[in-house]
Amino acid sequence: MENHSRKIALRWAQPIVILASAAFMLAYKFWDALQGSAGLKSNTLFIPDKCALLFWAVVYIGFFIYSIYQILPAQRNKLLYDRLSAPVLFTIAISVAWQIVNVQGRIGMSALITFAALINAWVMWQWVRSRIADCSYNQWIGVPFSIYAGWITSLTIGGLSDWLSTSGWYGVPLGNAMMNVIMIISGVITGIALSIKHNDWLYPAVIALTFACIWHANHHLNAVVALTAILSGIALGIWSAGFAIFSRLRTDISQL
Repeated sequence: MENHSRKIALRWAQPIVILASAAFMLAYKFWDALQGSAGLKSNTLFIPDKCALLFWAVVYIGFFIYSIYQILPAQRNKLLYDRLSAPVLFTIAISVAWQIVNVQGRIGMSALITFAALINAWVMWQWVRSRIADCSYNQWIGVPFSIYAGWITSLTIGGLSDWLSTSGWYGVPLGNAMMNVIMIISGVITGIALSIKHNDWLYPAVIALTFACIWHANHHLNAVVALTAILSGIALGIWSAGFAIFSRLRTDISQL
């Protein structure tokens, strides 16, 4: 009985914590703007600009909808939601931590936090995709986890680039721009490989959108990085669309 009560409490805590952390992040961002702080500043060309705020908003909305769905009476006996409770709460906590160190300009700590968030995101994503694959859960359950995994993948690669450049390594002998080109290409490879492994077209689509943000942030600053970002985004977008169509056709054929 005690274990059951704890699981129920963790489920109900999720929408409350998500709303509270969203309010805190907005307030902290507003306070930072009043103080005139510019957040993280480095020589990297990888980190997307203000698009990051949009991605975080989508992530929070997705997880909030999920948190409401998983506490409905009809979902009470779904064991996956109990298993996901602690990782989802960790996701929110680490997102707040990232926001704080981001504003304070602690780049090394920011990179470590995004790496921890990436491991957590991939674990949740794998759990959800495996249960969707065996037809135990609806495809829509995986949407917030795919979006979050895609966003954190790009954020982690960007954080690594950020940390390397501020640590005094600017892609020598290739140069800072070429280092960021390699980072973008690694994102493409990761997106394609993991989309195949987990049968998920949305994950690479999110990474493709972050590349569009990179292009927007750099098209007046560095033509090589901007061109690589937009071409990679288009390539990943085409891959995602093709993979989605293929998955749909395969599902329709299997039901015949």
